[in-house]
Formats: sequence, structure tokens, C-alpha cells
Amino acid sequence: MTDVPDISAGSAFPNQVTDHDHPSRYNTFRTRPTSKQIALARLFVEHGAPNAERLHKDITMQEMREWLDQAAETTPMPATPTQLVLARHLVENGAPCADELKEGMTFNEMRQWLFKVQMAGNYFPRRSVPLGLARKQPSSNTQYELARRLADSAGIQLTFDPTNSTRGEVSDFIARCRVELLNQGKPAFIPSPEERDMPPSPGQKRKATYMGINIPENATKGSLSDLILAKQKELGVQWRVPGMNEEHMKEEEPMKE
Repeated sequence: MTDVPDISAGSAFPNQVTDHDHPSRYNTFRTRPTSKQIALARLFVEHGAPNAERLHKDITMQEMREWLDQAAETTPMPATPTQLVLARHLVENGAPCADELKEGMTFNEMRQWLFKVQMAGNYFPRRSVPLGLARKQPSSNTQYELARRLADSAGIQLTFDPTNSTRGEVSDFIARCRVELLNQGKPAFIPSPEERDMPPSPGQKRKATYMGINIPENATKGSLSDLILAKQKELGVQWRVPGMNEEHMKEEEPMKE
């Protein structure tokens, strides 16, 4: 059986561009797979997924994503604990189609249910937020750039000092921006300009197909995202963030110039 590359071994990806080398961490054609992708690939290989030889040490994030999509469709692997936790979280927050959940669902069956639910509404799982001492650590440039893009789209002024902010402060601000964006009927996840010009992801195409959207041949990730948003508005989607702490809804004083 072919081994799945070990992301913990730096030499396993000698030809990959790191976040330090390239400012766009979202360029999936050039970055290496995430630890979650590799862990999921290992599970599929353990359950007999075909084409395991394609999991070579130089595989890119996009190639891994395509392999995982194929593995999900051809391998009867049980739903993962992560999927089950997400499904329970969505049901607890009013997700539709809860009666379609049943014992013994496969990974692909659960994946299809999750996509269907996310199509019917604008649900997404709780985001990991820094806790304890991690909240006091300095915020990263990546975190700041995300906060800035979200704030620009939501029309909100920054409530933290970009030159002296903590991870906790910026994380709370990002959560508040996402709540405001959903209330305005806008996407809660704003792609970078580079990401908007990329081809649509397989997951994005599936979501559009579920919604009855005809995907143009020249569609990009950005243009298809716009079509999905328009369709959700047409369907009367209720914009909300399940499980969001009410603290994130509070108004904050903007930073003074």
C-alpha cells in the first residue's frame, strides 16, 4: 500500500512553496496539502481507496483535493467523527433535512447531506478561535489581511491597532464582521483577488449544481461565488451564523485616527 506523505517531515515537500515564500496562502495550485487533507487521505487508503499511488511526496493541495473527491465517490468509508460533530451542530442550529440522517452513513453520503444543508442555508461550522494564552499572542499578517478584507466588505472600521493587536482581538473582530456580512446578505468569506480568478473548486461546483445553477464554461471561483450568493437570495436564505457567541454581535468603538 502506498504511504501518504507525512506533512510533519519538512523534506517530504522539497518543491512546494511555503506561506513564507508566497504571500497568498490560498493559492491551492502551489501550496502543499493541509494536515487535515493528509489525515483524511490516510483514512481512505486504510479503507481501500483506489489510485493510492497518486499520493506522491510532491502532491499539491489541488491534486490532493481532487484525489479526495474521487476517493469519496468510490470508497465506502464510514462518516468521520468530524462529519458527525458538524451534522449534530447543524441540526442543533435548525438545519433542514434532519430526517434524512441515518445510522451507518458513509463518508460520501454524509458529505452529500452536508452540502445539501449548506445549500439550503448559509451554515458553516464554528471556526477555531484562539483560547487562553493563545489569545494574547501577536496577530499574524494573514489574520490581519483577512480582517481587513472582511471589514471593507461589511463597511466596518477596524476596532484594533494593526501594529499592536493580539490573536484574540483580531479573531473576535473577524467573527463580528462575518455576522454583519451575513446580516447584509453578503458572503461571510471574502476571497483574495488571486483566489477569485482561480478555477472553481470541486466542492463549489457541487454546491452550485445542488442549487440548480448552470455553471458557465469560463466560470472562476469569484464569479461562481457571486452566482451562488444570488441564488441563495432568490431562495430566501436566512443569513445567520449558528453557534456564534452573542459577544461577537456587540458594537465596538472604532479605532481613532
